[in-house]
Amino acid sequence: MLLVNDGLRASEERGFRYCERCRSWIASEGGEEAHVDENGRSRCPAGGTEEDIHREVLLYVQGIHDLVIVEIPVPPDDGERFGWSLAYALLGGFQVAFSAEESELGAHLFDVPGNASRKRILLYETDEGGVGLLQNLWKDDGWHRTARRALELLHVDPDTGRAH
Repeated sequence: MLLVNDGLRASEERGFRYCERCRSWIASEGGEEAHVDENGRSRCPAGGTEEDIHREVLLYVQGIHDLVIVEIPVPPDDGERFGWSLAYALLGGFQVAFSAEESELGAHLFDVPGNASRKRILLYETDEGGVGLLQNLWKDDGWHRTARRALELLHVDPDTGRAH
């Protein structure tokens, strides 16, 4: 699995900025200008210039992880929010059902190419190589237990399907 960090969540800008000269990350708004300003207090300690700044740097980590992909139908006007809500509910349901730590599992949401009415939820074990947590889904009533707990987290009665 390849996990890519394509920038700060609160930023519209893609990627990060990196000064090759001093080997520093430049994260703040206006940070690049201050970093290369000859008279600035935040000046590059190695004398870097604009040419030394790399923009739109993407960070990634590649590893082998246990994962599950679930394809779901989504409402036409709210697919993204619905998909993320379900992904987090499934994570929480699994954590409660199998006493897993929050840090042991992750999730991502993807579009289904050519089908705007569906999304794919990727659930994965964060430990490289996996520790076999997700295998619980296929043992006995694993999916059933996870789904019940997920519904409860969404304040839905698992027996009636009604919100409470």
